[in-house]
Amino acid sequence: YRSFFVNCGGQSVTIEGKHYEGDSYAGSGASILYVRDNWGFSSTGDIIGDDNLLGNVYNSSSSLMELPELYSTARLSPLSITYFGFCLENGNYTVLLHFAEIIFADGASFNSLGRRLFDIYIQGKLVEKDFNIKDEANGTGKPLVKPYNVNVTDGTLDIRLYWAGKGTTVIPKKASYGALISAVSVCHGLISDCEVYDHGKDYKVPLIIGVISCFVILVLIIICWRHYFGDKKTAEKGSFGLRELKAATNDFSPTNKIGEGGFGSVYKGQLSDGTVVAVKMLSSKSKQGNREFVNEIGIISGLRHPNLVKLYGCCTEGNQLMLVYECMENNSLARALFGYMAPEYALWGYLTNKADVYAFGVVILETVSGKSNSSYEPNNECVCLLDWASVAQQRGSMMELVDPILGTEFNREEAERMIKLALLCTNASPSLRPTMSTALSMLEGQTAIEEVISDPSLCGDDLRFKSIRDCYQHTQD
Repeated sequence: YRSFFVNCGGQSVTIEGKHYEGDSYAGSGASILYVRDNWGFSSTGDIIGDDNLLGNVYNSSSSLMELPELYSTARLSPLSITYFGFCLENGNYTVLLHFAEIIFADGASFNSLGRRLFDIYIQGKLVEKDFNIKDEANGTGKPLVKPYNVNVTDGTLDIRLYWAGKGTTVIPKKASYGALISAVSVCHGLISDCEVYDHGKDYKVPLIIGVISCFVILVLIIICWRHYFGDKKTAEKGSFGLRELKAATNDFSPTNKIGEGGFGSVYKGQLSDGTVVAVKMLSSKSKQGNREFVNEIGIISGLRHPNLVKLYGCCTEGNQLMLVYECMENNSLARALFGYMAPEYALWGYLTNKADVYAFGVVILETVSGKSNSSYEPNNECVCLLDWASVAQQRGSMMELVDPILGTEFNREEAERMIKLALLCTNASPSLRPTMSTALSMLEGQTAIEEVISDPSLCGDDLRFKSIRDCYQHTQD
């Protein structure tokens, strides 16, 4: 995408050829998260004194009804409101924030004493401190447009308005403080490319900006040329064509298929510059739709960590929805996270608040033994490290679990305590696992460790290993 337009707090309208999508139907309350095709917003904070929690969408008062349609409504947030764009083509953007003070009034009335102050951040950078719509527009009920030049480098744009506790809070009524915004206009290029008109009132740009614009456009053309046709890696460009991905995966050949999930099939491929990628294709039978596709892009592209898989880009050509990831050769993440999954989640998808306790128990056991629960197969009698620990406890030979590298240089009492705690934390029944605070107390020796008890209603001890056995059998098959 190269643009988006939002009529904040109002219905969808088309002005001067630009379609402003409304967000008034996004709901109300202390916390809102709303996502459209390539934009969304979140609002946080409870408006003090507004029992109906409907104060985050405002219409202009009767005395201000002559306002242009774009400014007759506004969205209000008592604490923080963020408008974000995603799936944007990287480059230079113009952001126009539209304001009009429609709650306070001019004149000598009590209403006119209201003062609204809030901060504005774009891409995490403070661009306006203690911003006051009324002062900037020289009065209430007057349209105001604030332009900002923004650089998008990772396909996402973040516009945040934050009330820092300044100004009045109960004028003209309790639910009238906080950040207020009428509309958002975002388009690729400079301000001259994104010029808007407020019902015949020109939003004029100084001549010097026009001159600078020509220069910057020339620079951008050069940058774009180098970006797409220079020596930059294909994988870094963010947008892929269907033909390109077909060539990379040998027309999505079954021999290149490396996985299958709820989203669809995953194919291994090689781009023209030699980069090996994993192409995730949305299946026509998938329950996930456009919004889930966009959400995954927004979430993954917003995360930056050396241990996380990279999202190179996407393909939205025709009716195809595909994500292009860095290809990880060392098996799947799901398999790596699996021998740590609590049985109730691995078998039935039921996530309890004791699932993390189970994983903690597995980690404790791995620490004592120096072995991995998922990849260690002791013998034909056991299927994993945890299974082996259960058998060792029943035989009364728990010390055989301790990492042999330690020799005799370890505290037997501490080792026994850790193994017993690991078995207690990995109990088949979530209700019989300790809380994390209790587990910590047991680990420190402040609380005695209870005897491991299994719930026969959950198929006994074997339940902990059924999913692991099934996984190993599936791998062998």
